[in-house]
Amino acid sequence: MDPLLNSKFLHLIEMGPIVVLSWSTDEGWPIKYVSGNIENVLGIPSDALFQTSVKYSDFIHPEDIDRISAEVSSFISEKTNIFYQEYRLCYQNNPPIWVGDFTAVDYNDEGIALSII
Repeated sequence: MDPLLNSKFLHLIEMGPIVVLSWSTDEGWPIKYVSGNIENVLGIPSDALFQTSVKYSDFIHPEDIDRISAEVSSFISEKTNIFYQEYRLCYQNNPPIWVGDFTAVDYNDEGIALSII
C-alpha cells in the first residue's frame, strides 16, 4: 500500500469531509483503495466500489466523463504530478454531487503513471 495511505495523516482525513481514493491507470480506472468515510461524505458505500465490474469512471456524471477523461489523459501525457478538477459524481438515483478533486499521480522512472490518488 502507498505510504500516504498507511499514515496517521490519512486517519485525520477520514475523520473529516475529504475522501481519499486510489485507482489504477488501467482502462476505466479500477479502484484500489477508498477511505472509510466515503459513504458519510458522498453517499457511496465502499463495497459498491470494489465490485469487479465497477470503475471510478462509472460514478462520474455522464455529462462530465468525456471532459474529465480528456483532462486526465492530458495531465498524464504531460507527466503532471498534481492537478485539480471539478465534476459531478452520481450514485444510483441520488442527486449528483459536485466534487473538487485534487489528484496526485505516481510515475515510475520511465514516466509511466502507476497510480492515481
